[in-house]
Amino acid sequence: KTILLTTGNIGNEVIENSIIADKWVHFEWIPYEKFSVVISCADNFALMQIDNLRNRSRFPNKFGDYLSAGRPIISNLIGDLKYYANEFPECFYVVENEKAFDVLLKAHEEWKNKSVNYEGIRKFAENNSWNNRASLLNDFIKKIKLNKSA
Repeated sequence: KTILLTTGNIGNEVIENSIIADKWVHFEWIPYEKFSVVISCADNFALMQIDNLRNRSRFPNKFGDYLSAGRPIISNLIGDLKYYANEFPECFYVVENEKAFDVLLKAHEEWKNKSVNYEGIRKFAENNSWNNRASLLNDFIKKIKLNKSA
């Protein structure tokens, strides 16, 4: 069975009432303090976000957590996720809300056939780690400070 960890925005009914119900173990939203127990077990992650101003204007922390595990992410690409999915399509299964079932089926088939590019996802994760993101931000702040003092 494929293990799916989600933010909770893919309802159980999408999985339970479908022909793929027997192919998935689905964990919905998990409190952060218990998150580390299951994150390394997941085969796929789903980061489905509601399309609103808050989600379009922020970087989702769960994305960084999911990315660190080096597994594919099923997402409807709100906000920053659009950029990453365009740059690194091998790391994502892109979903329109009405097509979540089709994407889940594709993710399961690729997992079963061992055709997921885990090495590419891992490289993407290393290049986009929280440490690297913080380093870029730090460099940006240094440039601003240098420009102010000049």
